[in-house]
Amino acid sequence: MKKTTKKISLYDELKEGLEEMVAIEKGQKQPTQVHHFYSKDEIKALRERAGVSQREFSAMLDVSLRTLQEWEQGRRVPTGPAMTLLRIYDAIPEAVTDTEAFAEKLAMSS
Repeated sequence: MKKTTKKISLYDELKEGLEEMVAIEKGQKQPTQVHHFYSKDEIKALRERAGVSQREFSAMLDVSLRTLQEWEQGRRVPTGPAMTLLRIYDAIPEAVTDTEAFAEKLAMSS
């Protein structure tokens, strides 16, 4: 017995996505996912909340000092794993700060 699958064209997928977007904008539907991207001010505020220098915060996040500086100046935005770490730090700071790996990385970058 041959299994049949419904074939959806690219046009139909795009149309469905646009209709969903319009419904969300009108408040008729809730989005399935909401992503928060940290602004330069929010990133700086997270670092200041940690009470650490840029060098220390960059080591905590395992990014270069230059990268963190560019985030805080608004020239670049964090993506991928770095964005995930910022989200984790924002929600559960001790998940990022209470690790031996952080201490070792900080010692190596000195």
